[in-house]
Amino acid sequence: MDFIELFNVDKKDPRVKASMQRNAALQTIGNLTILTQPLNSAVKNYAWEKKKPELLRHFLLPINQQLHDMAVWNEEAIEKRSYELFQRALKLWPR
Repeated sequence: MDFIELFNVDKKDPRVKASMQRNAALQTIGNLTILTQPLNSAVKNYAWEKKKPELLRHFLLPINQQLHDMAVWNEEAIEKRSYELFQRALKLWPR
């Protein structure tokens, strides 16, 4: 379901709730990384099992090395990575 489809449905439907949570997770820092435009275009719709090897082959940034350990890429993995990136940011830029 895309956003427009979700707009006109029963918000109590568990599929709607799951889709909305997934869409929200996709827009967080934990789901973002720096890629070249050609690589991003090539892998953006791949399943994690196919995307991960391609990303790991081209990653040069140490911050992305933690993705080696990610067997699945779901909301829980995105939330975990968001938290870890936030903790790193606090160490780099203390308040």
